[in-house]
Amino acid sequence: MHVNHRASLAAADDDDDVLATGQLLSDHAPDAETKKGHAAPPTHVYRPDIDGLRTLAVVPVLVFHAYPTLFPGGFIGVDVFFVISGFLISGILFKEHARGKFTYTSFYERRVRRIFPTLIIVLSATLWLGYLYLMAPKLQAMAATIFAGTLFAANLQHRAFPGFWALLPTVGATLLIAAGPRAPFNHHVLSHAAVVYIGKISYCLYLWHWPLLVITKDRYPMVATRPFFAEPWVVLVISFVLSVATYEDVEMRLRRSKHKYITPVLVLGVVCIAAFAAAVHANPADFSMIEIGLKNAAAPALVDASVLASNASATPTLSQAQQAMKDFGWNEGTGEDCPRDSPYITNLIRPANFGHQVNYFSGEVKVINPGHEKDNGLLVVLGDSHADMSKPRFVKLFEDATANNDDKFPTIVINSWSARPLLSCRAEYFANLAMVHAVKPQAVLLIVHYFQYMHPGGPSDRPRNDIPACCYDDYLPCDEQNMDDVNAMWASLKDELTKLHEMGIKVFVVNQSPEYEHMNPWAWVSGETVILPTPFRKSVFNRDFQWLLDPLHATVKAANATLIDYADNYSNGDEITLTDAQGYPVFAFTQHLTAHFSRNYLTVVDQVVDAARLA
Repeated sequence: MHVNHRASLAAADDDDDVLATGQLLSDHAPDAETKKGHAAPPTHVYRPDIDGLRTLAVVPVLVFHAYPTLFPGGFIGVDVFFVISGFLISGILFKEHARGKFTYTSFYERRVRRIFPTLIIVLSATLWLGYLYLMAPKLQAMAATIFAGTLFAANLQHRAFPGFWALLPTVGATLLIAAGPRAPFNHHVLSHAAVVYIGKISYCLYLWHWPLLVITKDRYPMVATRPFFAEPWVVLVISFVLSVATYEDVEMRLRRSKHKYITPVLVLGVVCIAAFAAAVHANPADFSMIEIGLKNAAAPALVDASVLASNASATPTLSQAQQAMKDFGWNEGTGEDCPRDSPYITNLIRPANFGHQVNYFSGEVKVINPGHEKDNGLLVVLGDSHADMSKPRFVKLFEDATANNDDKFPTIVINSWSARPLLSCRAEYFANLAMVHAVKPQAVLLIVHYFQYMHPGGPSDRPRNDIPACCYDDYLPCDEQNMDDVNAMWASLKDELTKLHEMGIKVFVVNQSPEYEHMNPWAWVSGETVILPTPFRKSVFNRDFQWLLDPLHATVKAANATLIDYADNYSNGDEITLTDAQGYPVFAFTQHLTAHFSRNYLTVVDQVVDAARLA
C-alpha cells in the first residue's frame, strides 16, 4: 500500500491533537469571587460551530480520497484543519501561560491521550489487513508509511504549491472563527447537532478511511468487477461506524481516565508498532500471508516456446496471478557483478570521456561468461528496466550452451540502470557510448522504454534547449518537452547508432512494445477471482502511438540497425497473448515481462547472442 498523503495524515494528527473543542473552551478562568461572593463567569465557552468547521474540513478530504475526480481539490481541507489547530492550540497556550499553569509535561500528556489511542488501533488494524491481503512490495511500502506515521513524519513526494486559490478556504475558515458562534451560518449550520458530531469524530474518520480505501481498491482494482462492499462510498460508511465506536468506546474513555499509567502505556504501544513496522519493512515476505502461501506453490509449467504465440490466453489461477506479481525484480542475482576495474566500468565512469563523473553503484553492470571476449566475442546490452527484464533469457542461453558443451558462447555485458535512458537528454547516454567505443563489441542491443522519457506536450514555440528536455524525473510527463526535443533525441540516436555500424558493430534495437494498464495481473484479480480483460490488439496500439513508432523505426532503418520486437513472442497474430497455455501471466506489471516468461520464451533475443559470436 503506497500512501500518497502521508503529509496529510501527519497534518490531521497535528491539528486534531487538541482536546475536544467542548472540553477545550469550557475551561473556567481562575476562581475569582465577585463582591457578592459568586464565582466570576467563565471567560471561555464551548463553541460547537468550531466542531462543525471540522466537518467542513474533513468531508472534502474523504470525498477526494474516495472519488479523486469528483472533488480534485478536496485535499485543501487539511489546510482548514491547520487553521483550527492554530486557533485552539494558541488559545490553550496563552490561557495556561496567563494562569501560570503551563508545563510541557501536561501539554504533551494531553496530546498523547488525544492522539495515540486511535492511532494505535488504526495502525494495528492496517498492519493486520496488510498481512492478510498485501504482497511483499506493497506491504513493505505500507510498513514504511506506518513507521513514518509513528514518528509523525511527512511523505513529501512532490512540492507543487497549490496556488493562491488555497488562501480562499483558509482565510474563509479564519473569518468563520472570527465571526463567532452567533453568526448566522455558524449558528444555524455549523452548530447543527449532526454537523457537530461529525466534527468531533473527524480525527477518527481521517485515520480510518484512508487505509480502508487503499486496501479495498488494491484488492478490487477494477470498478466493473468490484463487489458492493468494496465501493468507496460503502467503505466511507464503514469508516464512519468504526470512527463512532473508536471515539465513544476508546478515545473518550481514555481521555477521561485518571489512571497514571495511561500515558506511558500509550507511548509504549506506539513504540512497539514502530518496531514491528520496521521489521515488516525489512522482511515483508515473512509477514504476508499471500507470500507465505506462494512459497509452497508449484513452479510454473513450461510450454514449448515455438507454440506459445499460437495459444490463446488461458485464465490464470489466483496463485498464478499472485506469483506473477512478484516474478519481477531487478534480477540482482542474474549474472556476475562487473569488477570495478574492468573496461566496462572504467570506460563508463572516466570523466575525460564525457566531461563529468557518472555515478556507479556496485552490481549495476552485470557480466555473463566473463573473460571470453577475445576468443568468443562480446555483446553489450544497454537500456533501462526493460534491459533488466531481459537478463533471465541471456542467463538461460548461457546455461544451455554450458550444458551442451558450447565453448564459443560470447561474453555478455548488461548495463540496465546507469544506462537509463540511452537518449541524449541524459549524461549516461554519452558515458555508455564512450564505453562501447572503447571496448568495441561485436554486437550492441539497445532496449529503452521510450514512453517513460518522451511526452511531447510542451509549447511548440519554446526555444529548443541545448540538451533536450527528457521526461524521466519521477516518471512524470514533462510540460517543457515539445516535438523539437523529441526530434533532437531521435537525430542524435541515429547519428550514434550509425557510428557504431560504421565501426563494424552489429546494432540491434528493441521496438516499443504494446502496453496497457490492464495487462497487469493485479488488474485481473478481484478478491479471490481472476478475470482476464478483453484482448488487446497490436494494430490499435500501432495506430494510437504512430507519433512515436514511426520515428523510432525510421531511426533504426537509417542507422542500418536491426529492429526486434518482443511482442513477436507474446502475440497470436494481431492479438496480444496475456498468459501462456498453462495460464501463467506474460507480464509482471504493465510493460515488464515476468522473469519466467523472459527466461523461457523471449526467443527474439537469441539472434543477438548469435550475432556477437566470433566466426
